[in-house]
Parts: sequence; structure tokens; C-alpha cells
Amino acid sequence: MNRASILVATLALLMTACPKPADDDMPVQAARKAAGAIDPNSPEFKKKVAERLAEMKREEEVREEAPWFGKTGLDDETERDLPQYLRREFGKPLSAPGSLKAAELVYLGAFVEGADTVHCWQLPAHISTTAYAYVLRSPTDPGFISWGDRKPPR
Repeated sequence: MNRASILVATLALLMTACPKPADDDMPVQAARKAAGAIDPNSPEFKKKVAERLAEMKREEEVREEAPWFGKTGLDDETERDLPQYLRREFGKPLSAPGSLKAAELVYLGAFVEGADTVHCWQLPAHISTTAYAYVLRSPTDPGFISWGDRKPPR
């Protein structure tokens, strides 16, 4: 089971696990609404979660291609999880205009830092000119995916 499947299952569980507040909790509900909290039992919330789950499932079924796939030394699942993770972080699914495509990432290489190996990618300019994506592999973690301003060593 890959990371996206686990996330979908977790969201589905959360949708069904939220207890409905009792009627005598109306002041609490009013306070939550005033604070901008979203009621996880509302039809609007459930509809948005269902739409997002469906979008994630469709995205998971797409098999993107990129010139760096199979050339990083990482397993196929980790390579394919990276652009999916980044799209979730940026809030733009694959079908959205201007969303990140795997082929837009430029693989910069793997760099050893102590006992860890950091695989780095340059993000496309329409996403960021100062941020990088990376997969950190350590003796205790086979692939921690993240992004930020951590620059690869020169």
C-alpha cells in the first residue's frame, strides 16, 4: 500500500469517525462556527472530502513519465510518490491548471551527508525559484520526502 492509499484510507476513516454533537452543544457549535471551524458532519464538508478523495484516486491511477525516473537509485514507488506529495503540499491536483508535473522536476543528484543520502530536485520556476524537493534516506528511514530551501551541496 503506497502513501497516497494510506492517506485516502485515513481521510475516509476520519469522515465516518467524527461523532455528531448533541443538540445541547449548540453554544459550542456556535463558537466553533464563529471561529471559522468546519463541521466535519456537515454535508458540505463530506462532499468536499469525497471530491478530494476521488481526485486523489484518479491521480494515483495516472502513470506520469519523467526523464529522471529509474535513474536516481530510489525505488519506483518513492520516485512516483515525490510529485504526488508535492502536489498535495501545494494544493493543486494533477488535473489543475499550472499543477506540478513530474517531468518538470530536474534531478540534481544524490549527496552524502554523514550517514544519510539526500536526493535533490530543482522545482520548476512557476512553482518556486528558491525551493528544492528532496528525499532523505538514512539507515533508519528508507525515504523521507520533503521540500524547502535546503540547497544541495555544490
